[in-house]
Amino acid sequence: QTLIEWFIKAKPTRYAMPNRTFSYNNSNYAILAAIIEQVSGKSYADYIRNHVALPIGMTNTYAGDHWRSDSTLHFTDGHEGNTKMKKDFW
Repeated sequence: QTLIEWFIKAKPTRYAMPNRTFSYNNSNYAILAAIIEQVSGKSYADYIRNHVALPIGMTNTYAGDHWRSDSTLHFTDGHEGNTKMKKDFW
């Protein structure tokens, strides 16, 4: 919600015209999560777990903040080049 409020207030300029170039951006996923929450009436994390992950047998897959309450989860590390990077919320 904070990110969406920032977009509304800041009105950032468009990076490129549609169908002209590609640039990966997590902001689109935040907007998708907000749409899922509005339409379903459930949190993004609960919706993804119950309607995507569990139905296809992904019992160790989590979205959102489920990881904060379960210290038994197995985490992966990210990489930047050859350097292992610990994950954080953002």
